[in-house]
Amino acid sequence: MAGSNRKQGFDKGIIVLGLIVLILVASSIILYTQLRSDKITYDIKDERSITILFMVHNQDGLVFSELFLYQPMTGKGALFDVPGSWGDVIDSLERMDRIDVLYRAGNPSSFREKVSVLFGIEIPYFIDLNVSGVEDVVDLLEGLEVFIANPVEIKEEDQIILVPSGSVVLDGKKTVSFVSFVDANESDLEYRGRHQKFLQALLKRLSEKSEFIRHADVFTIFYGALNTNIGRRAFDSLIKEMGSLNADYIVSKPVHGDKVTVDDQVLLFPHFEGNLVRESVRQTLESLANTEVFSEDELTVVIEILNGTEKTGLASRTAQLFANFGYEVARIGNAGRADLETTVVIARSDLSAAQRLAALIKCSNVEQEQTVSSEMGAEISPEAIDVTIILGLDFDGRYCK
Repeated sequence: MAGSNRKQGFDKGIIVLGLIVLILVASSIILYTQLRSDKITYDIKDERSITILFMVHNQDGLVFSELFLYQPMTGKGALFDVPGSWGDVIDSLERMDRIDVLYRAGNPSSFREKVSVLFGIEIPYFIDLNVSGVEDVVDLLEGLEVFIANPVEIKEEDQIILVPSGSVVLDGKKTVSFVSFVDANESDLEYRGRHQKFLQALLKRLSEKSEFIRHADVFTIFYGALNTNIGRRAFDSLIKEMGSLNADYIVSKPVHGDKVTVDDQVLLFPHFEGNLVRESVRQTLESLANTEVFSEDELTVVIEILNGTEKTGLASRTAQLFANFGYEVARIGNAGRADLETTVVIARSDLSAAQRLAALIKCSNVEQEQTVSSEMGAEISPEAIDVTIILGLDFDGRYCK
């Protein structure tokens, strides 16, 4: 009898232990699901950088895509152009092709994974809009303010849409036309630049109207216009955080490269096999995390590049290098001599700006303008130039050796 009672007690103990284990497992699953569906809230709370791939498509496929980097700790953001014509090996097709061949409306995971590899960064989130969704979102936000340098005449099937120059507010329909139309006289960079202008304006509007969007009725309409892997609760957290975005200083980064025809397709191959893009992403993330306030000088460093060697085209190629990092190269040319042994970076104003540029090419020779020796072949440059780089024989096209 006593043995039977002990057995029953043992059985009850096993049952209780089993229930405890089940509760712990269920709780872990619930917690994991919440973390996975609302990870962005924890990223914001822990001040981790947030990376989102924005895409816009129409019935023919992907119109454009942009990579958005945001740092909650500082409120700083950056946009990277993602050219659909970027040429790379597509494993599933076993050939070289445009990366946007991987895009599928409603399920852009393959495309997102490829972009993640090319940019060297994990991209956990995406937001995908069709053009009708763009129109709805822009109208809900009461238009987007965009600066247009020259008047635009957009010819569509049954009408002509005129967009004046200057700072204009575009409604949803005009915004769709602005991002979609193709101008034969426009360069590829200018075309892609329009897309960055649109997304900059959209992010700024999200920042301005963050609280408005979070109203229950408005949020339902806004969220319903998107295809995204960000859950409703997490998206609400994101919109709330966008109220802290420093929207006037979103850094825009183009992707430069060489155009090559492959199998009757013009593909873009970024310089240095895309390594510059990945390095630019890394440096941008570091810059976004910098708690120092943006200074106007830091954002608008104007560079002059002079060739102090006999290597033809070295200044031009180096200008492309710095353009990949988002800097403005105002002038290229030849130095006063063609046998300069050592590259020199000359600060015309802010020494720290020159030091940042020198670090990109691993140049240790940084000097202030008044200390530069005339033997280096430096000339007096226009006041608009902030930094002059005189390339020497130690520069191999990427780094100083």
